Amino acid sequence: MPERTIDADGHVEPSIAVDWGQYAPEPYATHMARIARRKFDLVGDITALRRGMWDPVERLRDMDAEGIDVAVLYGGLVGLSLGAEFEGVRGPEPRQERAYAVHAARAYNDWLAHYCRSAPDRLKGVAIVPWMDLGEAVKEMGRAAGELGFVAVLLPVRLGEHNLDDRHFDPLYEEAQRLDVALAIHAPGLVRDGTMHTHFRRHAFDFVTSLMQGTMDVICGGVLERHQGLRVAFLEGECGWLPFWLDRLDDHYEDLPHQAPHIDRPPSDYVRSGRLFISCEPDEKSLPYVLSRLGDECVVFASDYAHYDSLYPDSVRVLRERTDLPSEALPKLLGRNAARLYGLE
Repeated sequence: MPERTIDADGHVEPSIAVDWGQYAPEPYATHMARIARRKFDLVGDITALRRGMWDPVERLRDMDAEGIDVAVLYGGLVGLSLGAEFEGVRGPEPRQERAYAVHAARAYNDWLAHYCRSAPDRLKGVAIVPWMDLGEAVKEMGRAAGELGFVAVLLPVRLGEHNLDDRHFDPLYEEAQRLDVALAIHAPGLVRDGTMHTHFRRHAFDFVTSLMQGTMDVICGGVLERHQGLRVAFLEGECGWLPFWLDRLDDHYEDLPHQAPHIDRPPSDYVRSGRLFISCEPDEKSLPYVLSRLGDECVVFASDYAHYDSLYPDSVRVLRERTDLPSEALPKLLGRNAARLYGLE
């Protein structure tokens, strides 16, 4: 098979372009549309810059223009932030939060499956699940990976008082292993208190620190030891912070191993196990250093199509034309690693 360019983290943005009444019953459809509209009015001008984010025909044209063979699709204002916030989002009426979470997840996943059916070999969905109802979350994970053919399931960085190493998540991890489907922690995740008043500050800070907590909890909390078939990705926080963070975690493991009783080796060893992946930006300055420290098996290319900071239509070209990267690393960054992550080999 010829080498494929796989975008490990592109986006859709159906928030106000979709009639949610086609996918969810009332009153949940109206409530979903209301939340989506409110979010879109706040930041839609920086999250939905191409029609291909809700029109699959246009998306395929944009992929052809950019040189992307396969795109793995994460949500935006619907399908990303709604997914992470299910634990705290309100329902249309009191005590309807759980029902709303279930219907909103199913509605988004059904819409995304319809979008992907335009070119199922090229468009690959990532599911959201109603994390606040664990039984329903496991059920929706199975439906998404089986019936809908999705290649990953979104994880929150934390869910209320539950960090990712909490046993609360074990049924989800066990089901992901059984289904052989990837799990993805996608920034943002932690800043919810209104102390950062601009996207500039939230984006610069939260998109990195949320992934730092996620990697620490997954590795040092023993998730990979308990579930040795899991594949986990950490997305949209760049990758330059990871060597520093692993050095710091290794130092703490050396000094305080009794406070990390669920692992039996330095945290950095788990990144080299082939089951953890991190996305890079095509023009990320620290990428050569990351590859020199961590190797070229754990980094995946992400276009971030089509947010304000994506390089469309030049993301693939910028990465291919870099002269500071080992030539043998490029095919892995552009496709092979993502194929392993998402089971597309």
